[in-house]
Amino acid sequence: MAVLRDRGVGEIKRVLVPTGAGPHARLALRLGWDIVRAEEGSLTALRLLPEADGMDMEVKVEMEVLRQLVEDERGEIPAEVAFRLERSNHLADGILAEVAEAEDEATYDMVVIGASEEWFLRDMLFGSVPDQIADGVPCSVLMVRKHEPATVSWLRRTTGPSPQKTRLQEQMAIIITSNGQAVASRITQELGRGVTALKVAGMYTGEARDVLLCATTKVQVPHLEKIVQQLDPHAFVVVSQTAKVRGGRFDSFDVPE
Repeated sequence: MAVLRDRGVGEIKRVLVPTGAGPHARLALRLGWDIVRAEEGSLTALRLLPEADGMDMEVKVEMEVLRQLVEDERGEIPAEVAFRLERSNHLADGILAEVAEAEDEATYDMVVIGASEEWFLRDMLFGSVPDQIADGVPCSVLMVRKHEPATVSWLRRTTGPSPQKTRLQEQMAIIITSNGQAVASRITQELGRGVTALKVAGMYTGEARDVLLCATTKVQVPHLEKIVQQLDPHAFVVVSQTAKVRGGRFDSFDVPE
């Protein structure tokens, strides 16, 4: 279901899509991409975080979440997609501020926004946040809501993850290289990931090798592979999806008190 608040914009070259983890936000992302692809424009995926100080690590994680969301929907990250993280304790205010602060030559032509979850509880078609956006921005607004039975919606809202706590897709990278120190240093510096090194010897050649173990995320794997390729073209990289990674920038430990 979609409703367009048309403000008479001709060409739609720049589209803003506020993103979360729910099905309505994902539908907004898909439709927003279809629009900019048809118009040969660009899409900005916006994610809002609560206002806080000294949370650089959180920002890095949330940027990974945002990039992963786009990659999951598109199968890749198109060059026409940009990413923005902003801080606001109020969702609607943060989106309105992003539109208002856009420079004149980079004004958004349309906002595509998914229904807020409260549509299920209130007598509103899309919820209060999309309504506030539609009333408050000068550009056209496309409000979308994915169809699902009321029972399914209630269960998802009750048991599903919070949009702001999207789980990263965890991967384990095993790197076999003769240049372990340089590879590990670059991974730590550029990806912010810890690396564990093991000294081994090849059973066939008998030559010394480093085996590097690195818990990372799906969106970081291409960057990791590029680092390895640049520093050791003869290295081997094995990447596997893990069931769970706890600690650090991943899930916290569930230790009973």
